[in-house]
Amino acid sequence: MTVELSDWLFYILETSSNSSYHVLETRGAGHTTIRAALFTVLTEDGRALPLIPPIRAEQEVEIYEPLTLQPRLLVFPWQPEGQLYQHHMQVEGGSGAVSWSVSDSDVAMVTIKGEVMAGKRRGQVDIQASDARNPLHTATGQVYVLRPAGVDVLAQRGDCRVGETITLPLAAWGVQEEENQAQEPPQGSSGPQTQTLLEVTDCSFINLHIITSPQGVFTRLPRTHTRCGSALYVCS
Repeated sequence: MTVELSDWLFYILETSSNSSYHVLETRGAGHTTIRAALFTVLTEDGRALPLIPPIRAEQEVEIYEPLTLQPRLLVFPWQPEGQLYQHHMQVEGGSGAVSWSVSDSDVAMVTIKGEVMAGKRRGQVDIQASDARNPLHTATGQVYVLRPAGVDVLAQRGDCRVGETITLPLAAWGVQEEENQAQEPPQGSSGPQTQTLLEVTDCSFINLHIITSPQGVFTRLPRTHTRCGSALYVCS
């Protein structure tokens, strides 16, 4: 048996003595055709009998780049009432057509276009994109919906001239609470908690009350708001 493989698309890791099977590793994305031909068969006594005409077969192969999600991690602050947070997950690689699934739709939902929306319940879920041409070709991201636990002013330029504007960048953090499984909780108790803070991806619906001290040095521009993300001031 003879087999024709594209050496610029495949590494041959292993092959049988009669070339009836190969273990391959792909080298890159592309389109190719694998061709095979069987010219003889061996009898039990070891004689080679020719096949006229030879048996031939071929297989079209399409190799895609691995599926990846951008971003792979989304963190939303828990907001059971009012407008829900949403963010677009970008898919790279694959055939270009994917289907979406989510492990718990109460925590987060995803549309057919990859728009991820926070749900009404806190928790963590997996968002999976599967290639429409090969469901085994998948990529997985994570979505957290967490209770807000703090706000920070991020590092920035610390001075400006009178009349200049300055942007105050803000970041919010959500707390990830997990049961400590290493210790048995007492009866009637929820058990000890370990807390991990994660910076949220979007916090634009959190209303903040911002005070500058001393007053009169900065004036908030009227077109800005007090939601998390940034606030714009003018130096007085």
